[in-house]
Parts: sequence; structure tokens; C-alpha cells
Amino acid sequence: MKYKIITYRNGDFCKKVAVIGDMALLDKPKVGFFCSSKCPGDLILQSYDLAQCLRRYNISVMSGFQSPVEEQCFRVLSKGMQPLLFCPARNISRMRVPAKYRRSIQLNRMTIVSPFVVGVPRVTRETAFKRNHFIASVAEAVFIVYASSSSHTYRLCEDLLSSNADRILTFKSKWNQPLIDLGAKAVSLDGALSWFDENGFVQDTNPDTPMGLFA
Repeated sequence: MKYKIITYRNGDFCKKVAVIGDMALLDKPKVGFFCSSKCPGDLILQSYDLAQCLRRYNISVMSGFQSPVEEQCFRVLSKGMQPLLFCPARNISRMRVPAKYRRSIQLNRMTIVSPFVVGVPRVTRETAFKRNHFIASVAEAVFIVYASSSSHTYRLCEDLLSSNADRILTFKSKWNQPLIDLGAKAVSLDGALSWFDENGFVQDTNPDTPMGLFA
């Protein structure tokens, strides 16, 4: 599948990005979705419930879908109709689009977007960190399932919460107390959905979407 290099603008943000798929998906209100590679079990279960709800309420999601929790949530989200923005932490000029993404791209439900228009042929910890910063810069809201204190995700949270705490959400949990202390908004699942609804993220509801785990 062919890629394009475009200049993406969102408020004061302006950057050249590489895109495969429908560029219009970038203009929809979107939630940046993050989770550290290691995550407490109860938060893993809550993340799956959140993915079901994001899918049911057609809330656009932007993520690298790289950590185990992010990848598993992608499997849930990919069965819905809400827009998905997949952001690899590498250049996509020679990317072979996986079959699991191709159908959604053809249906204009998914777009692959990378902030790396030249170089960066492979994923590293540093390119993943830069990719996550890009997602956080263009997403209208950010949801952190969990960020371990030694992770790049936590480092990202420290940067974000120093100036953008009003749009950073996380689950209300003892595991997330460090993020809450930094200023993240602590929410339950219902609280997250209410916040998304009040701030214009909820699109047409899919009432027939199954809500069971891994449905």
C-alpha cells in the first residue's frame, strides 16, 4: 500500500508525517492510548472493558499498539467501526502492511501515521518514546492505563502532566497513584465515558456491539 507525506496541522501543532490510509481520520477527535509493557492484572482487565466501550461508542483511538495490553486492546477495537490510528515507531516508506490492518485501511476505518518521514528503519526505545510524544501532541485526550515508574511511558507522563494535566486520564487505582499525584485525572470506567461524552469524543453508538470480554 502506498504512503504519502503530508503536513499535519492541529491547532498550534504542525509537522510533516507519513500516512497510509484516509488522512481525514486525523481530523477526528481522538484519544491517545498508552500502557507500559508490564501492567497489574486488575488494570489489564479494566483496559479490556475500556476498549469495549471505546468500540461501542465509536471513540477514535490513536496508539502504537505496541505493549501487550495495547496490542490486546487493538484486537478488541479492530472488530468495531470506530476510527483507529496506528502509529509505528519507525519510518513506513518500506512497510509491508500486515494483513490484519489492510482490510480496515481499505474500508477507511484505519490510518497508519508515522512522525518519521526519513530514516528510522527500525523500532528502538528512543523512537518509541518520540512516537508516543507525537501521539500525545496530536491527540485531544490521553488515557494512561498504567505507567511503571521506570518506564518511558512514565517519563512521557511527567512531560505531559507538567502542562496538560486537564486532558490526561487514568484509572482510579492504587497502582496509578503516582500519576494521580502528578495531576492525572483519576476516573472509573463510567467516569471516563462521561468525560469523553462531555468533551465531544462519543460519535454514533453501536448498540449491537457485544460487551463481553474479548467479544
